[in-house]
Amino acid sequence: MVYEVVLGHYIIHDRVRFKHLLEEWDPDLFNIDSVLVAIKSKLSAGDVTEDSIEGNEQGRDWRILQDALAKLYLAGGHQREALRCYIRLQNADAAMTLIRDFHLVEAVRDDIPGFILLRVSKEQLETAPLPELEEASAEAINVLVDEGCRGIIPAQDVVSQLQQKGDYFQPFLFFYLKSLWKPERHERKDKTAKERVAADRLAADGQVLAETFADLIVELFAIYDRPLLMEYLRKSQSYDLGKATAICERNEYIPELVYVFGLLALVLLVANSYLDTSSRKRAKLNALCTSSSKIFPMSPLQYPSPKNKMTQTSGTTCWNTRWTSHTSFVAY
Repeated sequence: MVYEVVLGHYIIHDRVRFKHLLEEWDPDLFNIDSVLVAIKSKLSAGDVTEDSIEGNEQGRDWRILQDALAKLYLAGGHQREALRCYIRLQNADAAMTLIRDFHLVEAVRDDIPGFILLRVSKEQLETAPLPELEEASAEAINVLVDEGCRGIIPAQDVVSQLQQKGDYFQPFLFFYLKSLWKPERHERKDKTAKERVAADRLAADGQVLAETFADLIVELFAIYDRPLLMEYLRKSQSYDLGKATAICERNEYIPELVYVFGLLALVLLVANSYLDTSSRKRAKLNALCTSSSKIFPMSPLQYPSPKNKMTQTSGTTCWNTRWTSHTSFVAY
């Protein structure tokens, strides 16, 4: 009881002394839960925060108390709560060690933005160029991508939480979706054949997940990586052609716009062919599809479905189109 009283006194009056005592005393000497309650009570009082100044240092006592919480949670066997403390502290090494040692990756699901910022400072968040932000967040992004492919941390959770954070987190949303669709190929010479197969399967799963966010990917690639935008337009069959056209027009991306217009022309041609029962015209369409494959790198039998609906907007008829794969488009 005496130890708890002493620690409680210094929690209120001298956090630096409290820190030293906590480092010197074995947790078996005092009731951990009582000290945890005292720390959380002090934090909830509002006078010790990330922005408060102690000893000419911003957030010094807040960090002391958060670190104490983490250590006491670990001493009491509450690794998930300790991980949340380390994420708040942006203590990346301690957080990653806990995740690896106790398989706690699912625990970051409640605070994905905080997890991504483990190695990103406030200054970097406000002023750093894109490559620096990507490097600083790469470790966390790779964890989220891998666990998204395994179904541990759903991609929808990552996207929705980052979108809720607004413009500051838009670059991280770009990094995540880019890595999901086009994962980095790391050095593979030390991997076994089984590990390489598993890595390839994981990458393929990531591409499938990424296609769920096709329109968002087009928008983000247009902002942050124009060469990758054209690659995506050529390889993906999941984005909305009308939305892609609007994005390319808004950014004045002429080569990309020409490419999408070409796809739209094929959509109209394909749709009209369904209304024509002439076998001769179907044969001509087959020939056109074959010749067009030199420009549009898709299989001639993978063209838009006729189920794409025509919509009326402000008196103008337009196509609301998405790509859909077919194995027998003109074979009647």
